[in-house]
This record gives sequence, structure tokens and C-alpha cells, in this order.
Amino acid sequence: MNLFALGVHGQQTNCSLKDFIDYWKDKYYWYTTVSDSIYYYARDSLKENRDIEKAIALVGAWKTNSISLNSKSGNLAFICPCGAKYYFTDMWKTGTSSAYDVWMSLPDKLYEHKKRLTDPERLIIELSRLKYNGARSSSTEFGLIYSITYLHFLDSDSFPILDKFVYNAIEFIFSLSKPHIPFEPKHLATFKDYEKLSYYRRKFMPKFNQLKKDSDSTVREIDKVLWAFGHFISGSLVPKSIKVCCKR
Repeated sequence: MNLFALGVHGQQTNCSLKDFIDYWKDKYYWYTTVSDSIYYYARDSLKENRDIEKAIALVGAWKTNSISLNSKSGNLAFICPCGAKYYFTDMWKTGTSSAYDVWMSLPDKLYEHKKRLTDPERLIIELSRLKYNGARSSSTEFGLIYSITYLHFLDSDSFPILDKFVYNAIEFIFSLSKPHIPFEPKHLATFKDYEKLSYYRRKFMPKFNQLKKDSDSTVREIDKVLWAFGHFISGSLVPKSIKVCCKR
């Protein structure tokens, strides 16, 4: 499978899929200030059924950009093995788009949810309909994207993460063309929940697994590639300076 890689200045270069993966997975930290130490801590904690409440809080804050390095606006969230301290931001509370209310209700249902991973579509739909006090409404639905992220941390091999950047990246890659940047396919936000779930199971997962198999990469490596590349082709600006501890 041959792809074109896009450099930071938009230059196109013919390359192998492996070259493409190696290039873009290293660009993950162009767009985040959060170390992967938090990702692996939360994933492994939920796999081993330890520190469940803390792990799910970290998942929610990580997903909703509600965690910050060395910013003491909120409570201490995580101390990295290197000693760096992460804090919850002002977003990590009820009445915001972080869906704090739902995330913090999930620890009590963890064991039940793990048992139900054999019927994931029904579980995803049920989770997506949970209500929380959001920024725009006191009755906002959790939604498919947050639900899939939660399942990813329960079984990362079976449930790759999907968001608008990952969606743009995988649609770009499999278009086998050179569309304009910023890349604007049918936006994921325009999908209804049942359309998102159908797309996720029938189109996204086969494409994701093909990239993983053909490049001999891990799920996390492909996730990083799609997230970073998705930001780039969507026109996201690269910050001039990003401070991140313990890049992985």
C-alpha cells in the first residue's frame, strides 16, 4: 500500500506505509501537552481493576482536554513517574462540555460494563444516551464518541478511538487521492448517532485494522498517527512551544 506523506510545509513525498506511520506517530506531540504516561496509567489501571475512580477521571479529563501540566487551577490529577504534576482544569466539573457527571458515574458500573463487551453495540448505545449537565443544556447526551473512548480503555485492541481528527485522517488516507488542505469531508458531527455507530463498526474499524496490520503497528501507534495527521490536514496550527514531560 503506497501513500503520500505530507511534511510540515505541505510537501508531498511518495513513501511506503511504514514510512508514513513512522513519520506521523512522532508528530503526536505537535498537538498535545499531555504525556502518554497518563494514557497508559489509565488503560492499565482499568485492565487490572485498580484505582478505578482515578483512572476513569483521567480518561474523561484526557479526552475532553480538561487536564494540564503545571497549571494549578484545579485539583491535582496525576503525578508522572518523572515527577511532573498534572492538574484538572476548570473544565473538569459539572455544567461544562467535559461530561463530568457521566464520567464520574462510570466507576460503579465498571464490572458490569466489562461483562457486556460481548455485545458492544447495545452497550455503546446505552452509554451514549446517558445525560449530564452540559455547557448548553442541563440534559446533554454523553454521545458515541465519549462512549467509544471509554470502551477503548476497557479493551483497547477491540475499540480504537474515533473523533473528528481521526475520521478526517482515515478518510483522507483511504481516498487514494490528494484532496485540498484543509480537508473537509462530510463532517463527523453531521452524523446521527446510529450513523456514527454504523460507520464505526462497518467502515472505520476495518480501515483501522488494515492500517495496523499492513504497517505492523500497535493500536496506540495508529491512533497517534491518525490524530496527528488529522489535525494537520484539518488546518490545525502547530503551537510554537509545547511543554510535555515523558514523551512516549
